[in-house]
Amino acid sequence: MPIEEIEPKIKVTIRTAVEDDLDKFKGIVSERKIKLFRERFKKNRMCFIALDHKKIAYFGWISFDDEYETIFQIMVRVKDKEAYWFDCHTIPEYRRYGLHSAITAKALIYLKDKGCKKVLTPVMKDNIYSRKAFEKVGFKEKRMVTLIKLFNFKHYIYRDFKGKL
Repeated sequence: MPIEEIEPKIKVTIRTAVEDDLDKFKGIVSERKIKLFRERFKKNRMCFIALDHKKIAYFGWISFDDEYETIFQIMVRVKDKEAYWFDCHTIPEYRRYGLHSAITAKALIYLKDKGCKKVLTPVMKDNIYSRKAFEKVGFKEKRMVTLIKLFNFKHYIYRDFKGKL
């Protein structure tokens, strides 16, 4: 299935970030997160960004290796010819301009050109905007994961997704 480019509703520059871009994240994310981003660059993770002039409007990360998903507290296993699209964020003042769909589409085109056959991404059930953005670029919801956490005990319930947004 071909992936179509999506034009955002505002003029931005979409490109992959480099480690020298980390200064642009100051005031947008915490210093701890900037340190985490630096570690990701050292591990050859990729970051797609949207820039409004020199200001970050959106970012999203790609990994070709297994990653621990901190929000869902699960290990995401990435196989050969797969990628993991994660830690996507639109800066609040840039929401509702279609940046998430536009950058995700660009990232998917890049990944497909590199031979990637499958892209994984977790989305919170109540994050309707992200779910719709991912659906717009061709993602299909495959399963629901419920985490039950009590003190140090964690239990996951996996179910095939059956439903609509």
